Amino acid sequence: FPEGQLYFNDIGCYTLGHADPHNTAAALLCMGAGFTLAAGVSRVTGARTVGFMGDSTFFHAGMPALLNAIQTRANIVAVILDNQVTAMTGFQPSPTGLLGPARPAQRADIAAVVRALGADHVETVDPQDLPTAVAAFERARDASGVSVIICEHPCPVHERRAAVPPAPRGRFVVDETRCRSCGRSCAGMQCHLET
Repeated sequence: FPEGQLYFNDIGCYTLGHADPHNTAAALLCMGAGFTLAAGVSRVTGARTVGFMGDSTFFHAGMPALLNAIQTRANIVAVILDNQVTAMTGFQPSPTGLLGPARPAQRADIAAVVRALGADHVETVDPQDLPTAVAAFERARDASGVSVIICEHPCPVHERRAAVPPAPRGRFVVDETRCRSCGRSCAGMQCHLET
């Protein structure tokens, strides 16, 4: 994208893109605002803008924003970063992730949802395949209206965590000799880990 490109980020792991060397966050407001900010600024300035959003946020707050952008013919590139887990808030399952062999689930298809909302230019890429991803972003950059790029790759942190079982933890008990906060009896409360 050209120098001075306006990027609108969202709250998630990808918020780290705001700093050098990426500088992909002219504004960061709240979860779900990546597309609405991009569409609003595009309408006011006439510039083609870029908005980012994660897969989980897309399903709980992004679909209405994208639908509105499509209906109003906003001039944006909507980037959905699908890492197949809700990593930011504790690695809860995402609608696009698998729950595991003990809890199988049907995976949601972001591209199908986006097309159902009315988007015409939709591409899914693996961001680890850099030449393919760059080509998709160049096509989106050069298009007009709403272009949607879905970057789909499992979260590496989640993959590492899933490969290593968590260490066993002791039980939590109160050490009343160390408790100094309220002066009440702490019988039955759990304040620290007993080792």
